[in-house]
Formats: sequence, structure tokens, C-alpha cells
Amino acid sequence: MTLGELLRQRRLQLAMTLEEVSKKAGCGKGYLCDIEHDVHDPGFRLVVRLSKTLRLSVNAMARAIEGEG
Repeated sequence: MTLGELLRQRRLQLAMTLEEVSKKAGCGKGYLCDIEHDVHDPGFRLVVRLSKTLRLSVNAMARAIEGEG
């Protein structure tokens, strides 16, 4: 599972919109959409903010980035 797939799956599990997550994580909605579609990899600071927003561990996100998720 890619990072984008993990983030999208978790966002949908929490019944959150792209707009809600982007506001809470402090990034643009379009940028978050690109991350979910694996167009961009977020920097570490955004990974931390997304992990808090989506209640995911940074380790799980790192495994997805490395292709082990």
C-alpha cells in the first residue's frame, strides 16, 4: 500500500473530507489530493501533521513511503 492509499483509506474511515484534513494539517486541498494520488511525497513536518490529524502512527506512514505498508 502506498502512502497515498493509506492516507485516503484512513481519511475515508474517519469520514473526513479532503478539505477537513487539509485545514487541520495545514496544507492545500489540491496538494493533499496529489499526495493521495502519489503525485507528491510530503515532507516530514507534513507527515507529522497528517499523522496527528488522521490518528496514524508516523511509523506506519514511513513504512508506506518505503513501500512496506
